[in-house]
Parts: sequence; structure tokens; C-alpha cells
Amino acid sequence: MKSNPVNRHLLFFLIAISLCGCSKKATEPNPPPEPADLLVRLNSLPGVAATEIDPPSESFHTRAFEIEVAQPIDHNNPASGTFNQRVYLSHFDEDAPMVMRTSGYAEWRNRVGEVCGILTANQLHISHRYMGTSIPYPVDWQYLTVAQAAADHHRIVELFKEIYTGQWVSTGRSKGGQAALFHRRFYPDDVAITIAMVAPIVFDTEDTRFETYLSEVVSDEACREKIRQFQTLCLQERDNLLPYLDYYADTSSLTFSMSMDSVLEFSVLEFPFAFFQSSPGNCDDVPDETSTYLEMFEALMTFSGIDLFSVEYIQYYGPVYYQIYTEIGYYRLVDDHLLDLMEALPDPTYSCLAPAGVELVYHPEVLQDIGQWLSTQGDSIIYVYGVMDPWSAAAVEFGGGANALLIMEPGANHSVEIQTLSDPTPVYEKLETWLGIDLQTSAQARPAIEYDDPGVPRM
Repeated sequence: MKSNPVNRHLLFFLIAISLCGCSKKATEPNPPPEPADLLVRLNSLPGVAATEIDPPSESFHTRAFEIEVAQPIDHNNPASGTFNQRVYLSHFDEDAPMVMRTSGYAEWRNRVGEVCGILTANQLHISHRYMGTSIPYPVDWQYLTVAQAAADHHRIVELFKEIYTGQWVSTGRSKGGQAALFHRRFYPDDVAITIAMVAPIVFDTEDTRFETYLSEVVSDEACREKIRQFQTLCLQERDNLLPYLDYYADTSSLTFSMSMDSVLEFSVLEFPFAFFQSSPGNCDDVPDETSTYLEMFEALMTFSGIDLFSVEYIQYYGPVYYQIYTEIGYYRLVDDHLLDLMEALPDPTYSCLAPAGVELVYHPEVLQDIGQWLSTQGDSIIYVYGVMDPWSAAAVEFGGGANALLIMEPGANHSVEIQTLSDPTPVYEKLETWLGIDLQTSAQARPAIEYDDPGVPRM
């Protein structure tokens, strides 16, 4: 049978159209795949387990996460096992700056700091190793060191830089500020800038600079003498004050195994340091011989309260005192003017608050090295201290050529903040210069947010 020429031409035409269509379709570029959700990307990072939470209601951040990061117990030995380090992430924009806010303690909730607000940045808020939930089991104290903690922070930087490509800034307050400086010493290129708030660099377990500062710098001699008289009065009236301590211990939710005599003496010895650290330094608030016993007790509880000496607080802060008496140092409890009145503590020291049965060997070379490095090579670091804060006795010492900024705010105590400085301009100028940004918009449009830090053992 002969084929119909018309049908044959129609078939060729349809085939040609089909081939043209296939060729055109084959050359069209495929649309790029949708980027994975941030939560998915976080959980794809090695050793990271993230759970989404609500960002703080006052914050400009759009998302927030509670994260566990698996960290080596010993960064020098991968076979040492791991522990989970608690981290909170506040997300704004992957290209915006990242503020790494180091803590010297445990973090139980997501809190946004003032540096994050100033820079309109993302923030990672990090618990310190061996604190809170970030504890390896079994506990091996030899790995609670400045170097190991710095390695924790370095690993977090390496992990999260896979997502956050903007400039990184580290910051911390008090012991958290120490952690930021320690990290910077060991890993100077991890961040562009470090802002250390009231962070002391202490050179001994009884650094004598604190005694000099308390006796010569803070307040005036009349105020300091009134405090010494109050201390004397408390110990002279020991028998009348102890019932108040006993009642508090019996009715609080805390457990006390230390004698109330010892607790009273610790509280009295601590009073001068704690008073100037946390108060405006107005000695009208210090009781005298005209005050009632209740007023005396309330003053002790306000400034050098006894909770620290409970079983629960000793357990929580034990790692801090281990660090104090092995590497990071502390101050002496000055009892020279009270020796005739001391009964329970012939040689008062907070080393009794360190973990029981653990050997404490102090290594002065650790902080000596860090102090020397900060003085000579610690560039792009901002230090903020309050003149009334006794911790400022151990402010970073300069003279070695580091390109850094030191601010000593008159009248301020341990709670000093950038936004409350009498003149914060030098801080903003350094941030702009070192980061190469203009803060005018972000600093005004994004007010700083700072939640109060949890209670700490005088630091």
C-alpha cells in the first residue's frame, strides 16, 4: 500500500517541532535549589544539635536556637571523649557581624548583650566548660584549664563560620571577659575585635594589688574607715547576729554544712570588696553603732550574702574556685585589723570552696604569659573598667605597644556598660575604624539590650 504523501509530510513536521522543543528545554538552566532551612544547616554541622526556641521579645533577632556542641574533653587527645557545651544562638542575618559572647559560668537561657545591640549582630552566647550542663562525666579536673576553654571557643568559631560570614567580635563580662581574652591569646585571628568588660588579669591567688586598691583608690578614707568599723562591730556583736544567720539558713531552700560562725566571718571579711564592687559606694548605706542588729544583718546579706557558702552554691561554683587556685588567681581576704576577733577562721581562704579532695596547684606562668601578650600583641581589643570596682586593680597593664583601647570610667563599679559611659564615643570610633563600618544607623536604630547576669561569686 502506498503511503499518503500529505500524511508523511505532516509526520515529519510534527517530529521536527518535537525535536526543537526538546532541544530548547535541554538548554534552559535549572533554577537554583532552595537553600536549606537554618535549623537544618545548624544540625548538619559536625557535633551540633540545635533546637529552635523563641527569640527574646525585646530583641530584633528573627530566630533563636538552643544548641549543644560536642566538645573534646581534651582538645589534644581526640580519644578523650566528649561533653556537650551549651550555646544559645540569636539569628539576625548570616552576612551581619557575629558577636561571640563568652561566659565564665553556666548559661540557662538566651540573653542578648549590649555589644550585639550596638552592632545589630547575630550572637552566640556560650556556657563555660565544667559549668551548669556543660560538664564532662566522669569529671577529670586536669582538663579545666584556660587553654582547653580557649580551644572550645576556637572550635565554635570554626563551626559557625561555615554559616555566618560577617565579621566576628568576641565579648564577655568579668570572668566571661577573661574567657574572651584567653581565647584571643591562643587564637588571635579568630575574631576581628574583642571587647572585655571589667575583666581582671590576676597574677596570684592573693594578688596584693587588690589590697592597695581597696585602701588607696576606692572612695575616701572616711568611707573606708567606716567599713572597717562596721566589720569590727559585726564580730563584736557575733552572738547577736548569729541568730539571724541561723534563721535564714533554717528557712531558706539552701543547705548549709559550714558552721554559721565561719559563714559570718567570711561574710564580714568579704564586705569591703563586695560593697565597692556592686554599690555606688555611698557609705551612708553602711551601718554603724546606732544601727539595729537587723540592719547590720541586712547590710551583710545585701552586699556579701551567705548563699555562696551553702552546699548548693559550693557545688555550682566549685569549678570556678578550682580555676582560681590553679590558674586565674584571686585576692586575699584582709583580716589584719580583725585578728583579735576572728574565732572560726584562723587562716581565711576561699580555697575551701574548691572541689573537695582535688589537688590545687597554682600555675602563675599562665596569666603572666597572657598579660604579657595582651600588653605587647593584643591589638584591636577594648577594655572597659569602673574606677570604683576593686577588680580594676587587676586591669590590663599597657606599655608594650599593643594597639588597644583602655577606658577607666570614674565613679562606675563592676556593672559598668558601654552605653552608660560618660563618653562612649571612643568605643564607637574604634569599632568603626577596626571593623570598617558606620555605626550611626545601627547604634541609634538598634538600642542595646542587656539582661542582668546571674549571681556570681564576687566576680
